[in-house]
Amino acid sequence: MQFNRFLLAGAATALTFATFTFIAQESIAQDDFSMGFFITSSGPGNGADLGGLAGADTHCQTLAAAVGSGDRIWRAYLSAQAMDGQAAVNARDRIGSGPWHNAVGVIIANDVDELHGNNNLNKETALDEKGEVVNGRGDSPNRHDILTGSQLDGTVVPGDADSTCSNWTSSGAGSAMVGHHDRTGGGANPTSWNSAHGSRGCSQSNLRGTGGDGLFYCFAADLFPLLIPLDNGTIIDPTERLNYVHDVLGTWLGDSNLDGEFNSSDLVAIFQASEFEDAIVGNSSWVTGDWSGDGEFDSSDLVSAFQDGGFELGPRPAVAAVPEPSSVILLAIGIICVCRFRESQ
Repeated sequence: MQFNRFLLAGAATALTFATFTFIAQESIAQDDFSMGFFITSSGPGNGADLGGLAGADTHCQTLAAAVGSGDRIWRAYLSAQAMDGQAAVNARDRIGSGPWHNAVGVIIANDVDELHGNNNLNKETALDEKGEVVNGRGDSPNRHDILTGSQLDGTVVPGDADSTCSNWTSSGAGSAMVGHHDRTGGGANPTSWNSAHGSRGCSQSNLRGTGGDGLFYCFAADLFPLLIPLDNGTIIDPTERLNYVHDVLGTWLGDSNLDGEFNSSDLVAIFQASEFEDAIVGNSSWVTGDWSGDGEFDSSDLVSAFQDGGFELGPRPAVAAVPEPSSVILLAIGIICVCRFRESQ
């Protein structure tokens, strides 16, 4: 009898231990993620005028930081049309490679192709940065129109008709392509999360009139894979490279570590790599100072970076304040002279 009681007590203890172990493992599994996707809980408040792509990225970063996720680089899922000398930008090219979890750890998609194919994005999973459900069709107010400016595959809508509210700078005339995060509603593609129909206009009231509120998707971007076309010769033209750096990477020429800023830490890193005019053909990349794409780190890279005007200005704002060209060139020349003087010692 005493032996049976001993067995029962042992079994109960083992079961209790196993139960707590299981709960702990489940807790660890649920916490073993980093939020990589959310719908903005609110827009900037000026309709579809988001301050351009840079302003939208900043809004994503600010909202993420407010909930403790500001240590990741955030990008708005928005396309931009070719205009005023700027090349077109595809939303799918701005958001890194995935995977992306929502605020409560549910996977949205593992990569870009899955995101634009068989993803897990719906009203229950497309949460805001606080982990809250965003109102959809049937709720009051309806907020299911999410700004994207994109086609089903995540590329910019072709043609001259406005599909981005003047590249996210208009709160009046124009239109923006929107998707339905709840996968229901009207339009040519009512169940599409990113390309359901065009908005009635670009003002806050017009966006609300078609079931929106100026909200958009934000993704945590692993930016280093996005350096591939800069390093492998795909993008060589200086203007195209500059547009790519500004609009896809969302940063300045010279930002070697892709932290969103061009500052002294970037200069320290590239000179520590010891590839400045080292006579080894084609051995340099973006992270070691080759910002022109010719495979070399030389004085022309420094001049181009300082001409871009972002040195020690912090992250790129919606409208960049560019220093006088003469001052940045003089600064670049000074750095080059110091480097060559040290090499001669």
